[in-house]
Formats: sequence, C-alpha cells, structure tokens
Amino acid sequence: MGKSRKRLLTALKCLLTVFLIGYLFKSGRLDIRAFSPLLSPGSAVVLAASILLVLSQNLIFTKRYKTVISAAGYEADYKDLFKIVNIGLFFSNFLPSNAGGDIFRIYYLKSRCAVPIMQGTAITLLDRVLAFLGLLIISFASFAIVLVLKGGIAGEFRGNTALLAGGLSAALFCVISLFLLRIPFFYSFIEKILGKILFGEKLLPFLCTARELVKNLKVCFLSLSFAVLGQLLLIAVVVLIAFFMYGGGAALAAAAVSGIVLASTILPLTPGNLGVTEFAADILFGYMGSSGGAAIFLVWRVITLAFSLLGGFFYLSIDKKILEKDVGG
Repeated sequence: MGKSRKRLLTALKCLLTVFLIGYLFKSGRLDIRAFSPLLSPGSAVVLAASILLVLSQNLIFTKRYKTVISAAGYEADYKDLFKIVNIGLFFSNFLPSNAGGDIFRIYYLKSRCAVPIMQGTAITLLDRVLAFLGLLIISFASFAIVLVLKGGIAGEFRGNTALLAGGLSAALFCVISLFLLRIPFFYSFIEKILGKILFGEKLLPFLCTARELVKNLKVCFLSLSFAVLGQLLLIAVVVLIAFFMYGGGAALAAAAVSGIVLASTILPLTPGNLGVTEFAADILFGYMGSSGGAAIFLVWRVITLAFSLLGGFFYLSIDKKILEKDVGG
C-alpha cells in the first residue's frame, strides 16, 4: 500500500472516530456530567486499584510471551521482556496500526536474544494468536451470559446478534486454522504453497517454528490460560469503573457484556478503535437496561492509555541499548 493510500486510510479512520464520539455526545448518550464522580476523593482509590489491575494484566501478558519464547528454545530476561511488552502496547495504542508493537517485539528478539527474524515472527504471531483466542473465549462466554440473562435475543437485536456470532465464529475458525499445522498433510500443503511458490525458501523457518510451537499443547494451553486471565483482569477494571460511576446495576451489565464489547477491538476500524468500542458499549449496556456504557469504556481507555505511557518511557530509556547490543547484524 502506497504512502498516499495509508494517509487516506488513517484520515478516514480518524474521521470515523470523530463522527462516533461526536454522535455519542450530541445524542446525549455520552454526557460530560457522567464523569463528575471522578472528581470525588474516592476516585483516587479506584484509580489506584485500576492501575494495579492493569499492571497485573501486563505482568501476565509478559509471562505468556516468555513462555512461548522459551518453548521455541530461546531465553529472554523477564524484566527486559516486561519493558518490551509495554513498549509494544505503547506503539499499538498510539499508532494508527496495531502492528507497530509486534514489529518492535520481533526486532527485540533479534537484537537481544539472537532470534532470527522469521523465527521471531512465528513466536510473536503465536503469542498474538493465543491472546486473540483468549479474547474470543471471553467474548463467547459473555455472549452466552447475555443470552441466559435476557432469555434470548430481542427481535431488534437478532440481526446484530447473528452478525456478531458469525464474526466471532469466523475469527475462531481462522485461529484454529493455525493449529492445523500440526497435521502433516496440511503442513506440507502450506509449505508448498506459501514457502516455495509464493514467498520462497525464506518463509520455511517461520513455518517450521510455528509448527513446532503449536505441536506443544502444554505451552499453548498454559499461554492461553494466561491470555484468558489477562482478559478477566481487564474486565475487572471495567466493572470497577462502572460500579464507581453508576452503581451495582452498571457493574453487573459491565460484567455481562464487556467480553462482547472487547470483541469490537478485533478489527482496527479506527485508531485504537476509539469511538467504535464506546459506541458498542453504549448499545450493549442499553440492551442490559443500563446506561453509561460509552462513558465507562472511555474512562477505561484513558486509564489504559495513561498506563501505556510507561512503555514510551521504557522506549526512550532502552532504545540505544538495543542498538548497541544488536547481534543480528
């Protein structure tokens, strides 16, 4: 994609963000007065608890990444890896594309752990896939909870529900397809099509590493459990914010639908999906008979963005060290 097209796409994403946020404010669904509880003394406790939960989530994500790296036969220092994971989150949150953080992580593996680019790409991709699968599990569980609580889906929501279920199912199929690399016939087919015909021999180390990783079911399930736990901590932050801002009813709604709302982050329709997530939250909270979904997720976003600034600090502090220790040539 050319630079002009990338700029146009970024501009369109930004316009969509402005339109969605503007619509939420103009329609009254996002009221500035909803943020008044954040000015009370008790907000400091909520903020501290939220930051602690986000920190715990990032520590778990780092452990997941380290588990996959170790399974591939490489070693990485946990403290350094924690910095790199946060740098990746910083890039993902503040760049128009979510790929920036992954690219930096691949470069880190090459420069600090002597992991070749293709193997590092396979490691980072599997980590991303397991995180994605964890999100899908939480999303399906949330979807099931809503069905049970509401006794089915109301007529006006059936079309959207079918679309959501279809999208989640398609995404789950794509994730599971990666694990088909365990099957010799499928692996040979992919190797011939991708490795030899389309991309040449350079892709073979990637395929080989990916296959060896997905064959290690113990590591996959352990990493997947880390992914699910991390998503649950994320939802805990949303529930805490909802309870503080709107009370128990909103907290229950947050616990029920947050998994579905998070599914809206799968496709990067806007930078950081700003506007899309809040719009989805407003609709789903309303369906559960609660209000404030957009405001709650906007506060959650501000907290996570503020914490991800830590990654920017890490980037400024270790960038030169990475360059000096580049062993990949």
